[in-house]
Amino acid sequence: FIVSNVFDSSSNVIEKQVYINIHVDEGNRYYFGKVEIVGDLNLFSKDDILRKFPLLKGDVFAQDQVDRWLYNVNRMYWDRGYIFARIDKELVRNDDTRFVDLKVNVVEGEIGHIGNIIIVGNTYTKTYVIEREIEVNEGEIFIVSKLQRSIERLNMTQYFEKVEWEVKEGESEGILDLIFKVKEGRTGLLSLSAGFGSVSGFTVGGSISHINLFGTGKKIQGRIDIGQYQQGINLSFTEPYLFNSLFSLSTSIYFYNTLIQNLYVDEDLDGVSENTNGSYWQTRLGFGLNVSRRFASYFSAGVGYSIYSTITHDKSFSNAYDENVRKELEMTYVENWWEVYKGKLKSTITLSFSFDSRNSPLVPSKGMNGGIYLDYTGGIIGGFFEFIKLSANYSFYQSIPITEDYFLVWVLYTTHGVILPQFSGRLELETADLFWFDGYYELRGWGGYGLRGKAKSFYSTELRIPISGNELWGTLFLDYGSVFRETSLYTTDVNKYYGSFGLGVMINIPGFPVRIYLARQINFEDNTIKLYGSDQFLNNWQFVFAIQGLF
Repeated sequence: FIVSNVFDSSSNVIEKQVYINIHVDEGNRYYFGKVEIVGDLNLFSKDDILRKFPLLKGDVFAQDQVDRWLYNVNRMYWDRGYIFARIDKELVRNDDTRFVDLKVNVVEGEIGHIGNIIIVGNTYTKTYVIEREIEVNEGEIFIVSKLQRSIERLNMTQYFEKVEWEVKEGESEGILDLIFKVKEGRTGLLSLSAGFGSVSGFTVGGSISHINLFGTGKKIQGRIDIGQYQQGINLSFTEPYLFNSLFSLSTSIYFYNTLIQNLYVDEDLDGVSENTNGSYWQTRLGFGLNVSRRFASYFSAGVGYSIYSTITHDKSFSNAYDENVRKELEMTYVENWWEVYKGKLKSTITLSFSFDSRNSPLVPSKGMNGGIYLDYTGGIIGGFFEFIKLSANYSFYQSIPITEDYFLVWVLYTTHGVILPQFSGRLELETADLFWFDGYYELRGWGGYGLRGKAKSFYSTELRIPISGNELWGTLFLDYGSVFRETSLYTTDVNKYYGSFGLGVMINIPGFPVRIYLARQINFEDNTIKLYGSDQFLNNWQFVFAIQGLF
């Protein structure tokens, strides 16, 4: 309806309410006829320009689709440096046939270059920290896709609440100065907790982290937990640009002290247990180091090494009924806590390859991210534990335009993994090494069910619906996956899988992301989907809540 018209309007006030009447003449519906391309066709041919034209002859003429196509044609030139290119349109309307022809005039213009790059608004973050995320340089051809990627990379740092750009005329013709405007965000995280558990007893704890320490981009995190039966300290540090290079360095160190209790006791070692009052303190100390390197704009590869030792230095318990417990104590006992090298060692080399082309860390609307990881534990690098762990994950984000200014986001996520014996055939691992579902981010609604195993397969799809800008989103999701007790039991048989579906909200208050879901569990019997826990649809919905606070 390209000749619609608002020809009259009126308003009345009745009992403090305003009633507005608008009279609209829609006019006739018009149809698309043909498109003609004229002008400068040196860089792209007519076929190149028309390759993604959205209309066929006889289609209802859709102005928004044409305008979107014209913008994409402009982008073709802008991404080649023709920043001054103009794509002018002319609509030729035939009121008798009600067909509309489109005439497009291409003016390529000259190649633009970048003059000065100016950064403003960084009251905390150092200028060089921002500059290293910017992929364009002074003097080079002005390519819009590289500029857009620079904005995405600045957003991915999560240092800023807002990142914008603008251009102004430079010192000479064909030169444009580029201005990046940033608004500092909250980059520190502080959390406190208290609770009671059967393993840890009463515990208080807290963590503090900063992802932009002193405005340098360095990351530091520390956590401490103090409980009746368990204490722990965990410290980590990351330098994302080691010596201003493309290498990054991460390191961590941790200490945990746990009271192992309620063990069967054989006081006189005669093979008869007298009570279950046995207990001893077990200590774990660990260290990790990882170095990775960025490649191009989206890729990185890394190698890491971690080692931890389990030791005991408690002589008060030596008469365990279980022979395996006695062997554990003999293996891990040391006179002094610093003799950690004498304990039960776990030594791991990790190789990784990852990619990330998302345009935002919290609510991406396009791009992909994922990685492939290999953990080599034991074998030629020694240690008590021996296994090889392979895992991979992949996420895909695609915007679905509804109107010119409103779009949905479709998300697809999948992750898989297996644990294999070492090349020697030996397999020795602990519960923490197994794959599992947390019930919050994977297989939502299945938290607390103890789903662990040596193989894992998981798929998730999600439709995100913006409600209020980027701050509030609704979501519909479907999760599907399983873990398998043994790698050999891995199967694609749906009857061995679990699932959930539901809805939720994503609240992205700056520095305070919240996720709230209602999830309905399902399982599969005889290749048929079954509601889990109750046949009634409205019963057994699981409330899932995750929150993180920044200061």
